[in-house]
Amino acid sequence: MNTYNEDGTWRTDTYTYKGVSFPWYAPLSSLKAMDSFEVRKDDVWICTYAKSGTGWMGEVVWRILSYSGAINTEEPLDKCIYPDFHYRGPRPNYEVIAEMPSPRIVATHLLPSFLPPQLFDVHPKIIYLARNPKDIAVSYHHHLTVSPVSPSYNTYQDFLDEFLSGQIILGDWPSHVTYWWKKKDDDNVLFLKYEDMKKDLRRTVEMICNFLGKSLSTETLERIAAECTFKEMKKRKVRGHICDFLKIDPSMSPFVRKGRVGGWKEHFTVAQNEAIDKWYEQAVEGTGLSFDFLPKQIS
Repeated sequence: MNTYNEDGTWRTDTYTYKGVSFPWYAPLSSLKAMDSFEVRKDDVWICTYAKSGTGWMGEVVWRILSYSGAINTEEPLDKCIYPDFHYRGPRPNYEVIAEMPSPRIVATHLLPSFLPPQLFDVHPKIIYLARNPKDIAVSYHHHLTVSPVSPSYNTYQDFLDEFLSGQIILGDWPSHVTYWWKKKDDDNVLFLKYEDMKKDLRRTVEMICNFLGKSLSTETLERIAAECTFKEMKKRKVRGHICDFLKIDPSMSPFVRKGRVGGWKEHFTVAQNEAIDKWYEQAVEGTGLSFDFLPKQIS
């Protein structure tokens, strides 16, 4: 797939399908292919709304499977692949994933209505990582600002208006997170919060390990937690090959940046914060779902 326009500039076009905006690198052909995409029982699916820690979770899951001997220990460029994306070559990602050996780590930001129907029939392991929407908004805006292949915005307010209205690419946050919150008690679903993972990564690693049915020593669990801090991941230039492909300075990477909880306080005006508070309260009303918007210490 061509990543450039005829004049040599990067593509940033989007399109709308079933009321949701998608970027060019998630083409309609790939979305339609999800209808017949074959899901395997031993898959591990990482489902997240955009900018909620997908790459971070991929690092943890890959290490658990690798250190337990479930997969090849040679570290791949991509720990997890998005089946609806197509931007790196002639073959769409879903075809590449179809040929991968099991167990596969599959990542997706797709709203539930766009996911493969087999995902709900085969019941593979699904890890859902949710993040508070204020920090998502800040990270998402940074991502779209730095990445040359995404639509840009004249002002932060323009971006925030689209985010709160659900017109942002890949769809709205409330529909995404509340759907999976209702699935949290399903045997094959592990619902986690980014803020809890940030607060106690070691405990989260152990929870994921147990959910995946793997047995690792205390020393190995601690090793995984140490290797998956943001400080260590930035040293390894996680997704560095994507930064090379997009000609992005890894220090400005839209994929692994600060990972802070509460960073939103430096970006919102009083009026913007009040607007997102009202929107958030309506989004989670009656669900029992809540988020920490400021950092908390490990108890």
